[in-house]
Amino acid sequence: MNESIAVPSLMQAVGTYRRMHWTRLSRGRLRYALAILLALPVATAAVALGFDRAPFDYVLELYFRFLVPFLPALGASAIVSEEIESRTFTFIFARPAPRVAMVLGKFVAFTGPLLVGFTISLAATYAVASLRGGGDDFVAGLGPFARALGVSLVGVIVFSAITSLVGSWFTRSPFMGAVGYVLLIEWIFSFVPFFKLLTVTWHLRNLAAFNAGKVLLGSDWQVPLWGSALALVAFGGLSMLGAAAAVSGAEYRTDR
Repeated sequence: MNESIAVPSLMQAVGTYRRMHWTRLSRGRLRYALAILLALPVATAAVALGFDRAPFDYVLELYFRFLVPFLPALGASAIVSEEIESRTFTFIFARPAPRVAMVLGKFVAFTGPLLVGFTISLAATYAVASLRGGGDDFVAGLGPFARALGVSLVGVIVFSAITSLVGSWFTRSPFMGAVGYVLLIEWIFSFVPFFKLLTVTWHLRNLAAFNAGKVLLGSDWQVPLWGSALALVAFGGLSMLGAAAAVSGAEYRTDR
């Protein structure tokens, strides 16, 4: 007698892949990302206490320029590429589950702990940076801190999506491909008028009201906050769709 095979729902499949990937991540690169995240900003804030510049603003530059773009690349860049390079997708796709569930499950497994790490890191950094002032300064800065925290978490999600897509293009060196994207697009374009609108970092700074700079030289034209929000949604959403498409077409690739 033939028995039908139960096909799990999308959410059930995402949960299964998340648990599988979490076991692998907890033993490797996620630990390094969290160690950097917790140690470097707090130490920098402590050093910045000796300078005239506001310590939290000093460290926030480190987040937007380095931590938010680069740390997601440590794990997210391999979400698709490691399955293509090792050809394990042939085993994974034999399971009766939607293919996009693998991308979403591994994405959640990596970005979830990273978001928690960023929250703890930023809170600790703000606490250390507030040692210079009194209790009134600590309370007065809670609003800008909450805004910077929210924007940073959005940046982690968007950069994780982008680097997962970029990693699917450079399957042999996904992290280096993601680093190349950050250096060539996010860093170089951020100094070029108008082209900076193509960078995630500029829109994050615009939302956080933190050193975004002018879009055009000699012009006071500004991008509204909702415009930057839509841009970030587009960057992240299109990148996840691209990563899912890379998985769907993995068995037809001739370079592996």
